[in-house]
Amino acid sequence: MELEKKYLLKEGDQVFAIFDVSRVTEGFALAGWRFKEIVELQQGYLDCDFARDIAREICMVDILFHIKDARVRRQGRETTLTFKSDGDVSGLMRHKVEIPIEESLFKVLWINTEGRRVIKTRYIFTDGKHEIKINVYKDKPLMVAEVEFVSEEEAAAMVPFGKDVTADPKYKNSNLGE
Repeated sequence: MELEKKYLLKEGDQVFAIFDVSRVTEGFALAGWRFKEIVELQQGYLDCDFARDIAREICMVDILFHIKDARVRRQGRETTLTFKSDGDVSGLMRHKVEIPIEESLFKVLWINTEGRRVIKTRYIFTDGKHEIKINVYKDKPLMVAEVEFVSEEEAAAMVPFGKDVTADPKYKNSNLGE
């Protein structure tokens, strides 16, 4: 189960963050945050039935929930096939299964994502308890932060540092593809 909140920090010229988003690429964030790393991400979205068949037949994994999104991702040298459910009404909680895959399978699946791809640079920070992942999208004037939690209470206690877009489907990566 994944519990994640999304915060819109910047869209076009409009800034929603409570810190200087123009300096994120320098590792700048809120007081109390520590910069960890920068990661380049490529992710593409697959037909859910096709991806379920790949998981079952090649990866030997059965996905036992209704799939809303199926994606293939390269993050650094890591390649994965990931499945997510639609989630609850708040958009906060949903099922997630992530399967490590070989580079050769990634390349085959990537071909099937044309027109449904997201390329982004991720700046990862920590506040000592959470990882804060700030995504800067290539070819889109958009900056969104993601934070995962262990409980709904913990998520509710997080002080927003941008516009909360957790429940807004417009900001789901699967809807941001080229």
